[in-house]
Amino acid sequence: MRELVRTFTPLVLLVLCALVWLEPILPGAEQWREAAGETALLRLICGFLCLFVAILAIERRQLQSVFEQMLARLQQLQRGGTGETAATPDRKQLERDAAQILVAALDSDDARVRTNAVQNLERMTGQKFGEDVARWRKYLSERGE
Repeated sequence: MRELVRTFTPLVLLVLCALVWLEPILPGAEQWREAAGETALLRLICGFLCLFVAILAIERRQLQSVFEQMLARLQQLQRGGTGETAATPDRKQLERDAAQILVAALDSDDARVRTNAVQNLERMTGQKFGEDVARWRKYLSERGE
């Protein structure tokens, strides 16, 4: 569902804008106004716009929550020190969690998010798998992460 919303939202918004701008010259506009009232089409379009804004706001809150968790875990990792090779169990768990979040970020539609996730995964693991989610997941599962 989320992918459909991301894919079709710009298209739907463009169609709604075109309807608002072209409404006076659309075929059947007179009949529509007589049957439903002068502002019916405008009310319908405003309703759809409000729906799409609400969907986008919900998605934004979900993404913000995920990124706040990722940032908190990465900050914990950084505070734990990066030069230490023998990690404590707490640090290992933090690294596993951070790696899983970064691999999940590779599914993002935003190229910057994917690039940052790849850079951080490569820095954490020393491996270079690019944006290949399957290879990252396989590598992490082999390491028990």
